[in-house]
Amino acid sequence: MNIEQEFYLFLKERKGLHRLFDAWITQYERLGYAGGSVVVENVKQEEMEAIGTFLGCDLRKQKQIHIYWRQMQKAMDNSRFSTCNIEEVFTLWKGKPLRIKKEERRKKEEFENKMIEKVLEETKDTYFPMWWELQKKQYPEFFHKVKKLLLEDKETLLLCIQAIEQLPYLTHNKKPLAVFAAEISKDPHFFDKGMSYQMLYKGICYRMKKEEPNTLEEKNKLFYDAGLIRDDISNYCMLCHINAEIENQVHAGWNGFFMNYETWNVSLWNLSQIDRIKKDIKKVYILENPSVYRMLCEYGKKYNVNDIGFLCTSGQLNLCAYILLDMLVDSKIQLYYSGDFDPEGMQIADKLKQRYKENIVLWHYDEHDYRKCISNKTISERRLMMLRNIKDLKLMQVSQRIEQEKRSGYQEKLIDVYKEDLL
Repeated sequence: MNIEQEFYLFLKERKGLHRLFDAWITQYERLGYAGGSVVVENVKQEEMEAIGTFLGCDLRKQKQIHIYWRQMQKAMDNSRFSTCNIEEVFTLWKGKPLRIKKEERRKKEEFENKMIEKVLEETKDTYFPMWWELQKKQYPEFFHKVKKLLLEDKETLLLCIQAIEQLPYLTHNKKPLAVFAAEISKDPHFFDKGMSYQMLYKGICYRMKKEEPNTLEEKNKLFYDAGLIRDDISNYCMLCHINAEIENQVHAGWNGFFMNYETWNVSLWNLSQIDRIKKDIKKVYILENPSVYRMLCEYGKKYNVNDIGFLCTSGQLNLCAYILLDMLVDSKIQLYYSGDFDPEGMQIADKLKQRYKENIVLWHYDEHDYRKCISNKTISERRLMMLRNIKDLKLMQVSQRIEQEKRSGYQEKLIDVYKEDLL
């Protein structure tokens, strides 16, 4: 069953929408395309509720409902039927071919083809013509949306094309997405959602020759690589005794915290303003727990341990943490990670090991350490199932022990062991 048949059955089951769609079919046959407006008179309660629910508005106490096609289109765009061919739906609804005047259809197609040719000519020196053909051949559903945007909102389409041609990474810059959107369209929220966002997102993938990512974190990384920072202030992590360079000079702000061995919150925006991590240290210890992180930072400062730095993830790593870790690896600084012995902590450790391989050491993450820090807190069977996804061999052995014990182990009990390593 295709999407048009699904939409037809959806309508058929809702009697309150029947007269509305009869009116739209009449309008479509008259115009030769979906547009204009229709009126449903002497509205019954059932119709009032069904139409209001479909459009997402309150139509109570209205004896006559006047609806524009743009309202219908918006309702469909916000539903699972956004990609359907409305003429096919109307044909299914009527049960026979629509009676559209051939001359009007020919004129409509001629008009659309001229518009498409004009836009392709206007954008011939950009990525768009080749991308248009790619969508047409490989992604027909999305191509239908792009074509609709071209025909109904050419200005928005051209702004999206302009954005892809002016991505900050092309000039080795970075900008907050809201600032970039305002520069392109005068609207800071222009790329927040809808087709503008889709055009930007898919355009970046095409321009940078990257597969479309699956997770939100991967999407944020894609935008970051394109020079666009989506969440620059609240996306941060804690670090201590890590220095940075900009234009081959030490960064004054980072250097101040570094020289004073002070812990601070670095944001994604801070990272975008430096060129590299300065190799003033040999290794960085990554801690999951903020309290353990703070105690080790104080210990490092007290005993003037100059060749190490610290990073705190506070649980699951965000984009800021990954960008910082990538920069540390680029500077040939060895990573050490230690977290809790529970399903969530083990998953973080495994994810980091799969990503950074020999560049990261799983620090005090064996069965011996687990026995030292085991608690009385039991782990549910549902959470224990998460351990079955661990890939690293060393962590798999620990996971099996945790499954047997069904109890968590916490970093706080290993602080003395950590301190011995620091010295």
